[in-house]
Amino acid sequence: MIIEILICIIGFFAILSVEHFFLYIGFFSIWAFLLVYLYNKTNKPVTWGMLIVSGLALGVSFDLGLGTFLLSAGISIFFFFLVNKFIPDDHFLTKYIPYFLTFLIFYVLRKVFGSVSNTGAIPVIRWQDMSIFLICSAVSTILTVLIDRLYLQMRPERESSNRGMGIEIRRR
Repeated sequence: MIIEILICIIGFFAILSVEHFFLYIGFFSIWAFLLVYLYNKTNKPVTWGMLIVSGLALGVSFDLGLGTFLLSAGISIFFFFLVNKFIPDDHFLTKYIPYFLTFLIFYVLRKVFGSVSNTGAIPVIRWQDMSIFLICSAVSTILTVLIDRLYLQMRPERESSNRGMGIEIRRR
């Protein structure tokens, strides 16, 4: 448990640094990628606590408001949850199109909520902004596909004949 907490503290600062680097050069959000990618894959409260605290810190450090990242991510994750409940993810497109739309919603909402918290006005989203959001969403989705494929290749394939070949311990 202590090792997990230390890893999360180091991860917190690493996420802040990488997020600042990527967003200042106009690229995608690694924090949003981690949040959406880890949504169904981990249940560790230490990881989610680190992501929530880093989301609060990112909102403050980018001068967008305290809950801008969390609110936009929360709405995006809720959309992702609804899509996964109603659309099966057994095909390539039905599995990764929700990721793309979730990232797109996150980027649009982050701009809207950031402008509302700073100026009190809803921003005008131009085609240039929308094209940047589409590119960032595509990059995040491609990264999701690559990591999923890499993970599937690293997992050992289990054959049905290998089951039950280990030592079995029974309590009596």
